[in-house]
Amino acid sequence: MVGRMKRAIVVLLCVAAAVAAADRQVVEKETGTKFAAKLKGASGKSLVCVGTACREKTMFAVNVYAIAHWVEAAGAKAALKKWKGKSGKALEKDQAFYDALSKADVEKRLRLVFVRDVESKKIREAFEDSLKNTFKPMPKVVKEFVALWKADLKEGNTMELRSLPGGTLEAYQNDKLLKRFEKNKELAAGVWQIWFQQKLADGYLKDVKKGLVSGIGAIWK
Repeated sequence: MVGRMKRAIVVLLCVAAAVAAADRQVVEKETGTKFAAKLKGASGKSLVCVGTACREKTMFAVNVYAIAHWVEAAGAKAALKKWKGKSGKALEKDQAFYDALSKADVEKRLRLVFVRDVESKKIREAFEDSLKNTFKPMPKVVKEFVALWKADLKEGNTMELRSLPGGTLEAYQNDKLLKRFEKNKELAAGVWQIWFQQKLADGYLKDVKKGLVSGIGAIWK
């Protein structure tokens, strides 16, 4: 009887620990926005959050959105083996690492939570300013991506970008799928480089770039 009770308690403790792990969150410090530490990816594999950041704009450092970045740990570990064991801090100035991460053919996800209203025109302009640094000239599919963002984003609204193995890119607004771009690795990598390219659209993105890989060490655990 006592043995069965002990086993039951152990099972309950294991279940509680699993639930706690599933509910674990990371907090973007500037805005207080909470994101899941882990997500279930499209393939069923776990995605781990490797960084958060706050996008600021203008000389008055107005907060625009909080952003989090997840990667499929096992796949990222293989794709980034050259940098094995290095921390986000150690990689802050290594553009080769950012390029490899953007091009890595593993499941990745970016989620933006807006903390102020932004007009759709401004969103399209921001994407275009960033993407024209990567694509010269800008191909039709990139223009189609920019044109997706027809609705204004209000405070509390979300945008999500999902890069899937094989080069498929999915774009969501307020958790509604806007479009799926199939098997275009160049587009998928180029969209990631909005935040990770060497020539950023403005200086305020430098801290975002670093923040989104600040916890990259988690993939080596």
